[in-house]
Amino acid sequence: MIAPKERTASAASVSATGVLKTTKAALVGSHFGNFTPDNMALNFESTSNFLERALYDTKDSLAIVDDLRPGQGTRDKETLEQRLQKLARVVGNHVGRGRMMSNLENRESFVCRSMVMATGEYLPSNATFLSATARMLSVKIEAGMISLDDVKRINRQRSKLAAAMAGFTKWLSTRLDTVEDLREEQHEEFSELGGAHLRLPQTMSKLLTGVVFFGQYAVEAGAITEDEARVRKEMAKKALVQAGMRHGDSLSANSPARRFLDEVHSGLVSARFYVRSRKTEGHPTGWTRYGWREREKGDNEVEITPAPGAKFVGWMDEDSFYFEPQSATSALERELGGLDKSVIGSALLDKGYLASADKKRDTKVVRVGEGRTNSHPQRVWMIRRSAVDGPL
Repeated sequence: MIAPKERTASAASVSATGVLKTTKAALVGSHFGNFTPDNMALNFESTSNFLERALYDTKDSLAIVDDLRPGQGTRDKETLEQRLQKLARVVGNHVGRGRMMSNLENRESFVCRSMVMATGEYLPSNATFLSATARMLSVKIEAGMISLDDVKRINRQRSKLAAAMAGFTKWLSTRLDTVEDLREEQHEEFSELGGAHLRLPQTMSKLLTGVVFFGQYAVEAGAITEDEARVRKEMAKKALVQAGMRHGDSLSANSPARRFLDEVHSGLVSARFYVRSRKTEGHPTGWTRYGWREREKGDNEVEITPAPGAKFVGWMDEDSFYFEPQSATSALERELGGLDKSVIGSALLDKGYLASADKKRDTKVVRVGEGRTNSHPQRVWMIRRSAVDGPL
């Protein structure tokens, strides 16, 4: 969900193809109009300017941007992802893009005035997208999570959904002075979630506030009892907490620091990379896990050498890894999408993965080859072993 300022909130539904995500999105949209999977007005094939204007025009209603998918090639994929990134920023920052006309006069900008729901087969995880992702509450929908029978049953009554929303909107219009108080109350509860992005509790509190008020409306209309309304609120709150925690975990997993460490671990285990012993500069203890292999020398002798084609990324001892920033980032250039070593180093420091660092730096000078005549100082990222290896 993309959480803009006070008026707006929006949702990102992520699922593989074949789980009826567009059908389900159309049912949600049918609370605001006659939507079907065949007449979704907005999708990621639309230009960013078109989407920006549409989110302005769809005032106080729901705008559904459908079907982010990988595309036919790298360029298509990047274009679609850029549109989602711009969409998230327009909604999340609640400001229009400033532009000029050819005569240097300001062009009118369009602020998002709608709630926004986006659907897609995946959520981009590259580092440049992390800031935009933080503005969303993504919900991953898997096969079987929503009953097909329920979808069919609701679809048969689709024409009644807009009437229900119209009745609720009219009912709520006389109670608007209480909305903000309830939202702040819910926000305080969600703010206690550890590690959540600052905007995430805002989004979750807005959604739960809507559930609470709709439950009150349904009780007064005689559709459900007060006990049923309380149960539905608790179910919604539990689902929002779970979604928020999963979304927060995905942000952490896709951070530059975590991606770097996971890729290093994968590369060492698969022997695409190797590290040396900090003390001897030869193979380290447990060398089979760190990119080294046995090689026959002849006369039934073997020697331990770096695996064929493995790239050197640093050193290790019993407590820490010592990665040389340039070597490590160069070896991982393809996996990390060209992330700069300064971005990775800063993230390692911020996330607490560094065992030690020199003052005002993310690196530390250590001596490599201690006790040998050719020992030498080296500036490295000094990282706790558990951050790469995990619990052993």
